[in-house]
Amino acid sequence: MKPETQLMLEGPAGRLEGLYRDGGQRGEAVLILHPHPLYGGNMNNKVVFAMAKALGEAGLNTLRLNFRGVGLSQGDYDDGQGEQNDLRCALDFLASELPGGRLYLAGFSFGAWLTLKVGGEDDRIRAMLAVGTPAGWGDMDWLRPCTKPKLLIHGSQDEYCDPGRLDEEFQRLADPKRLVWIEGADHFFTEELGELDLALAENLGFILD
Repeated sequence: MKPETQLMLEGPAGRLEGLYRDGGQRGEAVLILHPHPLYGGNMNNKVVFAMAKALGEAGLNTLRLNFRGVGLSQGDYDDGQGEQNDLRCALDFLASELPGGRLYLAGFSFGAWLTLKVGGEDDRIRAMLAVGTPAGWGDMDWLRPCTKPKLLIHGSQDEYCDPGRLDEEFQRLADPKRLVWIEGADHFFTEELGELDLALAENLGFILD
């Protein structure tokens, strides 16, 4: 794969920092979103990195983004509201890089929530990948009618994002959908990062085909 290059986008609250890789194979791109900014989340998180690596190896252009107030990105945390506009700005960039190309959203934790929230509404998004989805933040009724492919990966011992609640919400979602459990994994896949890599490699075809 080609190396990632740093870029700065003009976002709604100032510049936004990202790492972009031109996959050069499929004519498709994915925006990858990090966990909660108030708890140290950023685009260099190991789960975000694993997702970017797997998606890059699948032939997609990848963009890892730092939300407002994280790293070199300007602005302040906005409780997930302004961050939705940040990611739409990044999607605008990808759409300009690949006119007519397929776009995907992927995210971990806080980023997973925003992936499903915005991805379900934005007509440019073909499919979504959500890892460690915080279903306990509230009902996901806004996602239930969405008929875009949805791949969810979750640790069976996730201590922050209740597996039982996620399973209940998943059962209510429209097809196509897939929920992959990684047995024994906590929220950050501390001892199971290799299993996450394997799950990504084995299941990305569900949303990319």
